[in-house]
Amino acid sequence: MPTEPVGWNAVVVGAWNRAILTPDGIRRRLFGLPDGSPIEVEVAVDQPGSFRVVHDGVIVVPSARALEVAPRELTAEALARASEVCVRALRALPETPVAAAGLNIRYVLSELPDHLLDLVESQLNAAFSDSGFEVVAASTKRTLRVAPGVVNVTISTVGVQGKLEFNFHRDSAVPGELVEWLQRVPEFAQLANRLAAAVGVVDAGIEIH
Repeated sequence: MPTEPVGWNAVVVGAWNRAILTPDGIRRRLFGLPDGSPIEVEVAVDQPGSFRVVHDGVIVVPSARALEVAPRELTAEALARASEVCVRALRALPETPVAAAGLNIRYVLSELPDHLLDLVESQLNAAFSDSGFEVVAASTKRTLRVAPGVVNVTISTVGVQGKLEFNFHRDSAVPGELVEWLQRVPEFAQLANRLAAAVGVVDAGIEIH
């Protein structure tokens, strides 16, 4: 079945100081670039104060509650580079109160095979249909232990299309523990392949480098 990667990223939930994580602060602290190095800054015109810093195929989006870093190229190798930017942020700003870290690997499925529809369908759908309501979207989620954290696996459908999402999540207020979690991208990419195959998505094909 055709699959398309979408929305991969690394996220660290915490009380990030945006007075420090300015575009210039991101250049210096997260990318380690010398003064005068060019970076790309994208500003959202409809969201005052919101911006993205782009360098070497990595997109950094700071906010007061989370630091999100996404690769432009959606491969395991690129996700590992994005994750390393989060690691540098944790090491450069160890005083930042943190709560969790996550790595997200997502796929859009352009065609939903019957076996995946069967996994998402439930008696709840029938109950709504019997009462005269049309179910236009549905999802099912399972949380699996990946010590010392979890992986949240979500399958969702909208019409004939679907989405398969893997969220590798760890709660911790200790920066060093979150660093260890964020450095497991190759392992998590292999696990995402195994989980995709377990639900019949055999051509997710996450390349491991």
